[in-house]
Amino acid sequence: PAYRDYLREHPEEAKPLLQDMLISVTNFFRDREAFETLEREVLPQLLENRLQDEPLRVWVAGCATGEEAYSVTMLLREQMDLRNGAPDLQVFATDIDEKAISHARKALYPASILADVSPGRLRQFFVREQDQYRVVKPVREKVLFAEHNVLRDPPFSRLDLICCRNLLIYLDREAQCRILEMFRFALKPGGYLFLGTSESTDAAPNLFTVVDKKSRIFKTNPHAHAIRHLPTLVDSPLYRAVQLRPKEALRENT
Repeated sequence: PAYRDYLREHPEEAKPLLQDMLISVTNFFRDREAFETLEREVLPQLLENRLQDEPLRVWVAGCATGEEAYSVTMLLREQMDLRNGAPDLQVFATDIDEKAISHARKALYPASILADVSPGRLRQFFVREQDQYRVVKPVREKVLFAEHNVLRDPPFSRLDLICCRNLLIYLDREAQCRILEMFRFALKPGGYLFLGTSESTDAAPNLFTVVDKKSRIFKTNPHAHAIRHLPTLVDSPLYRAVQLRPKEALRENT
């Protein structure tokens, strides 16, 4: 009760309180087998028969400090390097945690990532800076980070893949259902959803079909539609925060 009263008298206390509640624990290629399945079963499908002027759009929701967003981008770059005339890649990475987003934009990580990143990918996608490693610029430029609340803010649209791993487990079933409906609305027909290893689409079972149960990879159900019509991020002020002009985007990722 005393802290409640303090919050009422000092509204600025709400921000550090929220910061203490947030969980921004992640790492590169978390749950390696799941990422290997994504690499093998999903990413080639997204690029197959895709027109060069049709950008590949990915949303990493709840991206924390950015490792997962960069992991997906690295895998896609590898796939695109195998193909001539690969399409443009747009990766939107969002989180409610302002500090985590700031860390993700810097793309600078400790030497402990050596436990999760293979030597080949370390050489290709990182540069060493003293005792730390920074993601290379060609990968950073493909990822746009923005603050976003999946329970309140409108989603992105026309997406090919949504990665939302280890976020739903912290929400009740009603909130999970709302988010899954939003994801279904945001994905293109045939789009994919990649969840954490302890998560599922059971809160909205008609919206997705299983691609790989063990790796928690799902695909939009062509015979089902999201219940609610949701505004997309293109209609939101947040859209302007992530749809940066080229020079602004370059500064963000430098």
